[in-house]
Amino acid sequence: MKTFHPGLFDPSSLIFYSQVSNSLSQISTEFFSDTLDLSLLKQRLGFNSNWFNSYTETDDISQPVEDWIRSGGFHEEQIGYDSRDGEWKTFPLWKRDQPELASTMRQFLPSTIEILEAIPNLYFASIFKQPPNSKVARHKHTLKHCIAHFLLNDLEDGYASIEVNDKKQILKYKGDCVAFDYTYPHSSSNASNTDRINLVIDITL
Repeated sequence: MKTFHPGLFDPSSLIFYSQVSNSLSQISTEFFSDTLDLSLLKQRLGFNSNWFNSYTETDDISQPVEDWIRSGGFHEEQIGYDSRDGEWKTFPLWKRDQPELASTMRQFLPSTIEILEAIPNLYFASIFKQPPNSKVARHKHTLKHCIAHFLLNDLEDGYASIEVNDKKQILKYKGDCVAFDYTYPHSSSNASNTDRINLVIDITL
């Protein structure tokens, strides 16, 4: 993988980039189809809940995502602060040590799971939603992995950004991607009027 700034990778050099990039329309169509069962699952996981309902019913983060946060060493209890500044919603898709997650998601998103399982060294995958004016404060992970964020939707009246090791990367149009070694300090923000919805791919290096 090629780097162009310490901690940042050239997304096009990722072994799975073309495969995922060429499948984004299929992934987004499947995810945004919102069948009744899929809508109920999104609600249950907090992805489509308002903050109050999400917090009271799911503690705001689904268990696979919370497990991923803890394994990465950046849970609030581990670093002494909550890196979320504003709402941050998640929809877990795949985690290496939780095969039951993929089995469940395959019932709702079969094409997406098939695409993910073809990615070498996949550790975790999820869909993250960052509403307008929300931020994720500067933090870093303890596992030396590569994470890639693929934007699944166009953003209106502004853009979102991910800053890695003091280098800002812009996300504005569907298909935009930022990839980095998340042991480097990073943060994000959404300065648009649209929810930033990302497909997140985490692989071991």
